[in-house]
Amino acid sequence: MMTLTRMRTIGSNAGKDKNMFDDWITANIGTIVISLILIAAVALAVRSIIVRKKSGRCSCGDSCGGCPMSGNCHKKTGH
Repeated sequence: MMTLTRMRTIGSNAGKDKNMFDDWITANIGTIVISLILIAAVALAVRSIIVRKKSGRCSCGDSCGGCPMSGNCHKKTGH
């Protein structure tokens, strides 16, 4: 975490901002990559749920034995 003194030093050294940004990217590249992978995985999961729901399939994995919504989910197909 940056201290107030460090933040003031950053502001007074405008020419060094690019180097500090590069240093920050280099220091946090692992976190950035993992975050992008997780965001992509969540986006794909949400997209999959939406596509399944729009196509009329159950989004709960088609195992309706223990599902409390099974009567509402499959009214047309008779599951």
